Amino acid sequence: MLIMVDMFHFPRKIQPFLPDHLVSSIRFWPLFHVFVTFLLIAVLQFPFSPAHANQSGPKVEKTEYTFGVFPFLAQRRLEEIFAPIAHALSQSLGKPVSYRSSKNFLTFMDVLKSQRLDIAFVQPFDYVRIAAPLGYRPMVSSGAMLSALIMVKVESPVHTLQDLRGKTIALPPAVAAVSYLTRLTLEDHGLIPDRDYAIKHVRSHDACLHLLLIETVQACGSAKGPIMVFEKKFWVKFRLLKASSAIPPPLFVIHPRVLKEDRLVIQHTLLSLKLSTGGRALFLGGTVLSLWPVTHADYGMVQRYWERIQKEKAQTLIKD
Repeated sequence: MLIMVDMFHFPRKIQPFLPDHLVSSIRFWPLFHVFVTFLLIAVLQFPFSPAHANQSGPKVEKTEYTFGVFPFLAQRRLEEIFAPIAHALSQSLGKPVSYRSSKNFLTFMDVLKSQRLDIAFVQPFDYVRIAAPLGYRPMVSSGAMLSALIMVKVESPVHTLQDLRGKTIALPPAVAAVSYLTRLTLEDHGLIPDRDYAIKHVRSHDACLHLLLIETVQACGSAKGPIMVFEKKFWVKFRLLKASSAIPPPLFVIHPRVLKEDRLVIQHTLLSLKLSTGGRALFLGGTVLSLWPVTHADYGMVQRYWERIQKEKAQTLIKD
C-alpha cells in the first residue's frame, strides 16, 4: 500500500520540474495507476495455473497406441480380422499398436467414453453420440452404405413384414446400428415392438443368425458382411425379407491427442491395406478391395436418425 501512495503522489512531486507540454498528460497518471493497481490485484488474486492456459498444449508423443473395435462379431473372429491391421499399423509407425475389443457393446461404449482408445473402429451411432463429441476424428470406412437386412430362412412362411406379427425377431444389442435401423423400418410399416412382435437381443450378429438357423426365432436383423461370413461358414443360405434405409458404415476414428505425423501414417496405412477375404466380406460385402477416407459431414444422416430416435424415446417416456 505504501508503494501505491508513492505512485499516486509521484507525478505531483515532479510536476514543477517538467515542461509545460507534459503537465496536462500528468493529470491522467493517477487513473493509469488505478488501472495498474487493479491489474496487480487481479494477478495476485488469480495466480497463473496450467488449468487456465490452453489445455490442449503441446501434444506429447506416445510410445504406443491402443486400437479398439466394437464387438459386432465373436471375439475370435474379430481378432482374425483386426489383429493383423493392428500389426500393420505397428509396422508403419515403428511403435506398438495393441488390439483390444470388449465383451459387449455397452462395455465398449464405456471404454470409448473414457478416451482410452487412440484408434477405434466404431459403429455409426457410436460415432455421432460418443466419438465425435469427444473430438475423435473420422478417418476411413468401407465406403459401402450400411443397411439392416431382415433375414428369414428360405423355407419360412414369412414373406412380408406384416407376417412378422406375433413372431420373434433376433437382433444384436439394442444399441447396435442394425438394431436401431430394424426397429425404425418396422415402425415405419406400423409394427411396434412388444405390441406386434417380440425382440430377442443377443450379443452379436453371429448369435442372431445362429438363433435363426436353429429356428429359435423367425427372423434376424443383421448386416451384409456378417451374413456373408456366417452363410459361408455354415453352408447355409437365408432369404432377405426387407432391407432398411442405408446409412454410412462403421468407420475408423482417431483421438485428437495422436500427433499429426502419426495420424497421417495411420490413415495412409489403412487406405493402403489389402484386406483378406474375410476382411473384404466384413467391410465391403466382398466386392471392393480397399477403404476410403471419410469426413464428419458424411455422417450427417446418422445424426438425423439419432435425433429422431431420441425424440421418439422422449415421447414414449412422456406417454408412460
